[in-house]
Amino acid sequence: MAQATLGVPLELEEVEGMSVATDHTGPWTVADVLALPEDRTTRYELLGESLVMSPAPGTRHQRASFRLHAILDAAARAAPPRAPVDRG
Repeated sequence: MAQATLGVPLELEEVEGMSVATDHTGPWTVADVLALPEDRTTRYELLGESLVMSPAPGTRHQRASFRLHAILDAAARAAPPRAPVDRG
């Protein structure tokens, strides 16, 4: 078991190829999540009353995401518009 920032035991799960720690000891509230210390290496999400923590995306993920964005953006700009599109 891993330890959450507040010392609460977490169970580690494998979700779509990522390690995700989910605290099932809730209930967690929005106020509880906002009270956690800032941590730019971990993403906190509140799903129902469960706290889900997942690591921030790595450099490879960010590069792949940017390349996909650039390809899709170029394709969208090159395609004839079928509906009004905000290109701003």
